[in-house]
Amino acid sequence: MAWRGVGFSLVVAVACGETSRTAPEEPAADTTTTTTTVTAAATVTTTTGVEGPAVPDEYLGCAFTEDCVVTHPGCCDHCMPASSENMVAVNRAAAPEYHASTCGSQLGCTVCVPLPNPYLHALCVEGRCELFDLFESEIAECTSNEQCELRQADCCACGTDASWIAINGDRTEEYEELMCDPPRICDACPDPPDVTASTPAAAMGAVCS
Repeated sequence: MAWRGVGFSLVVAVACGETSRTAPEEPAADTTTTTTTVTAAATVTTTTGVEGPAVPDEYLGCAFTEDCVVTHPGCCDHCMPASSENMVAVNRAAAPEYHASTCGSQLGCTVCVPLPNPYLHALCVEGRCELFDLFESEIAECTSNEQCELRQADCCACGTDASWIAINGDRTEEYEELMCDPPRICDACPDPPDVTASTPAAAMGAVCS
């Protein structure tokens, strides 16, 4: 079970998005593809229309979401904040070859600290790795703080090395069905977390913003 942000020590706020944060727009028919991902538990319909750097087909093949990874073009660390405009989804095993193919005439790398975006995910959709922006999806929409739940950006809600995110607690099952591909057995999370412990959860709260 994902942990609720209510009652946490709000030293750092991890936000899920309000449903009213943007005005509704007509979908772009040429960039948006609606697909259905089938898991052992249920069927989830997702919409992917993320535009970013083009990736050759030979780096996109996959059988499961676990086969895909979010990365960047080029052979150096990405120094700008990660976004759907500068990151890509590729086959995890093919990522080194993809980096090498996009180096070009680059000489040397700038030393920097990469700024990952835990809301960007790589999903396997109909045999191809595709970039999915969780924050722009219904899974992260909310109208009140009480709807937001804190969890790690992985199939399992806690106990992993993944970064912390906030999602709509009512859509936890949908999120896990997307990420747990293939299905995985996760250990139960403590509920509520011990806010006196020296853990990331003790210093974070989930808010609707």
